[in-house]
Parts: sequence; C-alpha cells; structure tokens
Amino acid sequence: MTRASTHTVGETEGPQGLSPRERDDDYRAIIHQHENWRVIVCKDSIQWIIQRAKKVGTERRWHGVSYVTTKQSLIALWSAKARTSAPALTNLPPSIRGDQ
Repeated sequence: MTRASTHTVGETEGPQGLSPRERDDDYRAIIHQHENWRVIVCKDSIQWIIQRAKKVGTERRWHGVSYVTTKQSLIALWSAKARTSAPALTNLPPSIRGDQ
C-alpha cells in the first residue's frame, strides 16, 4: 500500500502500536511520505533521514539514503532524490537541533 502523508516532528511519540524501528512501515517518527520515499526523525532525534522503500518478501522495508541535520540540505536532497516537492519540510526548524 502506498501512502502520502505528512507528520510533524512533535509526533515522534505516537500512539501505541507504532514501531520504534526506522525500517518499519509504521515507524513512529515519519515527517513526510510520498510513494516509496519518506523523511523521518532518527530514533535518537539527532538527524533527519531520507529513506526509500524496498520490497523484502511480502513486506516493504525502508532504508536510509541520506542523513542530514539542516533543513536546507534536507529540502535539496529530497527534491533531487524523490523528484518531488515537499511543502511540509519548509515548516521544520533550520536544523534538527532547533537552533538557527
């Protein structure tokens, strides 16, 4: 199943049943997703990760393609890799640390 959704950084501690594993389809800290591409907050909240989905048997698994700490880099890499815009990313702070 393909889903396109937008989540905010504040939703990292999601409801019961969301996975703590970054590779899982139901990972708890998804910021933005479009088809087989998504952006997540890493489990330690120190970087944003652009991931791409791959089929493994009957499951879809996500793997990291780019690891960034600044919004500027995140938006540039997302556009280059996913080949689509992501307006939700413009609402993020300048860096994962929240500083200017």
